[in-house]
Amino acid sequence: MRLRQASGIIALINILLTLVSAFSVLFVIHISHQRRDIAAAMFDSATVAGNLTSLTVDTGTAARAFVATGDAQFEAAFNSARQKIAPAWTSGIKQFAQHELTETERTALDRARRTADQAVAIEAQAITAFKSGDRARATMLLQGRAHDDLSFAAISQISNVHRLIQQRLNTKSASLGNKRDLTIANASLVVGLNLLVVLVTLVGFYRQKLIVPLLTLIEQATRLAKGDRSVEFDYRNEPSELGELARALQGFGVSMYQLDNQRLIHQRSESWYRRIVDFFPDALFVVSSDGVILRANTKAHQLFGYDRGELIGKNIDLLTPPDVRLRHADLRNQFMQRGQNVGLGQMTGDFRGFSKAGVEFPIEQALRIIPAVEDRPASVLVAVRDISQRKQYEQSLADQLSFQQVLLNTIPYPIFLKGLDGRYQGFNQAYLDYFGIKAENLLGKTVLDFELLPLEDRAIYHEANAHILKNGGSFVSKMRIPDAAGELHETIYRLNGFNDSNGRPAGLVGILVDLKVEEAAISHPLSGDISYADLQAQPAHTTPQQESHVDLPATDIPILAAIETCIRSGISGKMDLIQQVAHDTGASRHKVQQLLDTYTGNDPARHLWAYAVGPHNAQIFELIESLPTNIDSESSANS
Repeated sequence: MRLRQASGIIALINILLTLVSAFSVLFVIHISHQRRDIAAAMFDSATVAGNLTSLTVDTGTAARAFVATGDAQFEAAFNSARQKIAPAWTSGIKQFAQHELTETERTALDRARRTADQAVAIEAQAITAFKSGDRARATMLLQGRAHDDLSFAAISQISNVHRLIQQRLNTKSASLGNKRDLTIANASLVVGLNLLVVLVTLVGFYRQKLIVPLLTLIEQATRLAKGDRSVEFDYRNEPSELGELARALQGFGVSMYQLDNQRLIHQRSESWYRRIVDFFPDALFVVSSDGVILRANTKAHQLFGYDRGELIGKNIDLLTPPDVRLRHADLRNQFMQRGQNVGLGQMTGDFRGFSKAGVEFPIEQALRIIPAVEDRPASVLVAVRDISQRKQYEQSLADQLSFQQVLLNTIPYPIFLKGLDGRYQGFNQAYLDYFGIKAENLLGKTVLDFELLPLEDRAIYHEANAHILKNGGSFVSKMRIPDAAGELHETIYRLNGFNDSNGRPAGLVGILVDLKVEEAAISHPLSGDISYADLQAQPAHTTPQQESHVDLPATDIPILAAIETCIRSGISGKMDLIQQVAHDTGASRHKVQQLLDTYTGNDPARHLWAYAVGPHNAQIFELIESLPTNIDSESSANS
């Protein structure tokens, strides 16, 4: 049997015996507490019975003394005792009830209370008769047989209840005492058995099966550690854990020979890894906790302009510019105390290297703690990368972005840029000037948050944005857009989606063209200087046809455009028009019919189409003119 199994069985037996002993002790303690409670209950019963008996005697004594002497203090004593009787009986009954009264005890207690109340009632009558001058009747009441029998009966009944409770509690206490004695005897037997098992285990199992074999194996292992490779370990054939230990120690001698070979292989591997480190494209340093360079690869020497091996033994602070050298030493000490690794690009800030020739150059670095190994203390692996070319590229990219923003600001039309989530990402200066806002007030928001636009128009813009961002393409519409002063301008609202390098939608560009400014620019002579603000301030020239155009609500344009498209395609019957337009736009038939009726008539200034009466009195619609908004019907429907 294995030692683990045998020791487990022995431990289980000891635990079970110990638990039985502990349970027996706890049971004895429990019984003792019960007997203590019974003793307290017996004491309480005696106290209550004595208190009730005393009150019964006190009232009778005080009443007799008052009738005999007429002294008012005895009347006061009688009244005081009488007032205490009711609370005393109530409290006494509660205390008796705590002892689980039997029906006989409860009946006797109720009878005693009624008897005592009757005796007190007679005493009260005697006092009343005495105070009214009938002393003979008062004496007769107190000295009569009825009063004496009631007083004696009350005291006797209280004593009987007390006796019954005492007998019952004594019987219960005696029974618990017998159980306690039996439990103590059993616990003593179990404790003795437990001690016997422990003694047998220590002598017969642990000494013979564990201590002696372990001492033998320790002696043989000591010889092996001193270099005696011929040691043959005993107990190798044992199926227990001792056999496993002996077989492991036997293989230890073979392992020592293999370890020597592994050390030789390790030395060769270390040399190989050193060559790899030397050819690493970044500069690598191994630095001690006080900043001394312990190792540096070839790239490190080349990057900082030192001869091969020249950096070894120098302080790494010398590779930082003189203006930050002292602070670098403090930062190095703080890093060693924190012990947290930092990867390339994870350190914030601009870092510079300082070559042997005194040239500064931008770098990024990574730091990793190398824990102590054998006799080598903890150190830091430092990787340094020259990012001069990257900095040049970033500067070039920043210059390009600056040029693009200047180019964008040069365009006189308001322009905005949105990301794939529909949020503003940029604007040109004309856009900010038109609405009189700052870029930070709108960046990161959607058109639904643009409070300068009418609330009912924001939903139209948002829907158009969502369509372009999802499907790409372009969108053009004529809208009335307010400027910073709240003045509405007839404006061409154009959106164009753009894709990323993978051809997927990435955002959109929007442009606003103020028709008033356009007309002013067209009618203004080419010679001379005029600003965009001047063009915007000039009155727009209108034609008679423009003056007669209907002012169409933006929310009605898609439905009106769909009606025009259907009429042009030959769908001219009223019911057919309503059904087709409702299907194409998603609007209700009631809404389509309402707009169809609103813009039907013969006045070009207010109406868009007229109708003639066909067969069966059917209404056949014909266009008066194209929609005055000059919008693309398909784009309007998509918006």
